[in-house]
Amino acid sequence: MIEFADKTGLKIRLVYYPPYHSKYNSIERCRGALERHWNGTLLSSICKVIGWAETMTWNGLHPVVHLVDKVYQK
Repeated sequence: MIEFADKTGLKIRLVYYPPYHSKYNSIERCRGALERHWNGTLLSSICKVIGWAETMTWNGLHPVVHLVDKVYQK
């Protein structure tokens, strides 16, 4: 990214969120809603996790849930 910015003259400004401020991170907000939804249920299988994720609502909408079983490169 630095090399690209240097070659193109693009100015990049990094902004860091304060620690533990999930209100700025939409993924963290959604995960918090999911944790409240399952309310301590024992998630003992992938099917249970997917089932609970499919039944939650966020701003009145149900999420589209897919299991991704691909192994990603490190």
